[in-house]
Amino acid sequence: MPLAGVTYFNERLELGDGVADLSSLSDLECVQELSIEGDSITSLGALRNLKYVGRLTVKDSALTSLRGLDGLRYAGQVFVHQNPDLVDLTGLRGLETTRLLSVNSNASMTSLGTLSALEYFGGLVVLSSAAMTNLGSMPKLASRQRVITLLDNPSLQELEPLAALSDLDRLTIQSTSVTSMMGFRGLTRVRSVLDLNENDKLVDLSALNKVTEIGALRLRRNNALESLKGLEALTRLGDPSTTDEGLLREGNASLSNLSALSQVTAVRSDVRIAFMGALRDLKGLEN
Repeated sequence: MPLAGVTYFNERLELGDGVADLSSLSDLECVQELSIEGDSITSLGALRNLKYVGRLTVKDSALTSLRGLDGLRYAGQVFVHQNPDLVDLTGLRGLETTRLLSVNSNASMTSLGTLSALEYFGGLVVLSSAAMTNLGSMPKLASRQRVITLLDNPSLQELEPLAALSDLDRLTIQSTSVTSMMGFRGLTRVRSVLDLNENDKLVDLSALNKVTEIGALRLRRNNALESLKGLEALTRLGDPSTTDEGLLREGNASLSNLSALSQVTAVRSDVRIAFMGALRDLKGLEN
C-alpha cells in the first residue's frame, strides 16, 4: 500500500478483502473517508495516530474490537454496520465529536461500550441490534443534541448514558424493552417529534416531568402504558411548520386517561386519538 509516511490523505481510502497488513498507515493522521470492510482485517492497531476522519465506515468486517482508533478525535459521520463479531465501540473512546453515529445490525454487540470523550453526536442511530441491552457510558455528553433514533432493538432496556440531555430536536424509541423513560429524566424540550412506538414493556413516563414543550407527541401501540403521568409540566404541543400531528395516540390498548395533559394550553396542529379501547373520556384536554 503506497501510503507509508503519509499523514494527510484527502480522498477515499478503502480497506477491503485482501488487505491485512495496515502497517504502512501508521503515520496517517487525517483522511477524508475511510472504509473498512471484509474478513481480512482483524486489527486496527496500525491506525493509532489517526485523529480526523470525514466519514468512517466499518461494515461486514471480522473485527471484534475497534481498538487502534483510540486516537480519533473527530469524525464527520460514523457508520458501524453488520459486523457480526464486534462487541462494542470502546475503541472510539477518544472520539469527541461527530455529526452522526450510526450503529446497525451488529449481532454480538450488547452495549456501545465506553465512549469516555464523546461530547456531541448530532444524531445517534441504533438499529436492529438484537443483543443490545444498554448504551454503555458517555460521561461527557453535552445537554444539547439533535436526533436520537433507537429502533428495533428488542433487548434494549437501559438508557442511562442519555440522562444528561435536556434539549433534543427529535426522539424516536421503537420496538425495545424499555420500561420507563428514566434515561431521559433531564429532558425539558423536544423541538420536533417525540415518538414512542411499539414498546410493549413501557409502563412509566414519570421521568419526563421536566418536559414543557414537544413539537409533536406520537404514542403508538405501547400496550402496557396505562397513563401519561409525568407529562404534567407539558404546556405546548405541535409545530405548525411541520406536517406532524401535534398529538397522536393510536392503539395504546391500556391507556385509560389523558389527565396528565391538563396544563396543555396550546396544540398548534392536528390531534388524532384512535384505537384505544381503555380510554373512557378526553378529560385533560379541556384547555
